[in-house]
Amino acid sequence: MEVHEARNFVLLSAVLLENFHVFNCRSERVSAFRVTLKHNPLLIDEVLVAQSVHIRVMPWPFMQRELGVAQINFSNRLNMLGLAGC
Repeated sequence: MEVHEARNFVLLSAVLLENFHVFNCRSERVSAFRVTLKHNPLLIDEVLVAQSVHIRVMPWPFMQRELGVAQINFSNRLNMLGLAGC
């Protein structure tokens, strides 16, 4: 694996882990399983925006040069999503 690809795996895993983590931090007093998602639609919107920005920026050559990353194929993205959700 090349350095650019490894950097992108690390960046993708950090973004995915934080997106899952934010759903676990919805309440300080109540379990995350008892708090419904419909009470905070802004949270869902912002997670989707953050993920879509990450997905859309990675194919741009300018951003690849600036961030020092490379494109990750769809199957690897799904694998990372599964790992982040565990």
